[in-house]
Amino acid sequence: MGHCCNHGNHGAQSISSNQRQIALISELIHVASLVHDDVLDSAYTRRSLVTVNALYNERVAILAGDFIIARATSKLSQLGCPETITILSSVIRDLIKGEILQLHSSSPSSPADMFGVYLEKTYLKTASLISHSCQPGAR
Repeated sequence: MGHCCNHGNHGAQSISSNQRQIALISELIHVASLVHDDVLDSAYTRRSLVTVNALYNERVAILAGDFIIARATSKLSQLGCPETITILSSVIRDLIKGEILQLHSSSPSSPADMFGVYLEKTYLKTASLISHSCQPGAR
């Protein structure tokens, strides 16, 4: 991701410490969202591995996901860049909005409506994380 962010940065080849931290924070947010998603979907496996909620229980999985988010936000605050904090905080907001959209999506009336809901949910749960994670690293 750091190399991608450097693309518009006069061809810089090395990944800065902040870019590395942003990538780590982004991955922590992603992992926490997967742990929470497995609870909401009652999934017992992810990529052929047992999920946290299957290994322990839903309460432990939710707390584990929350702990990972807490670690990510702690690392985020250590960057000391209010703009980056704002950008990556919006990722967490989008993930939650995407999960709520998925949970409360009624059956769309048409294939076009179904595809629209799918695109919105996908943006909120995945694309927002990727796009916003690259944004502060490119600065």
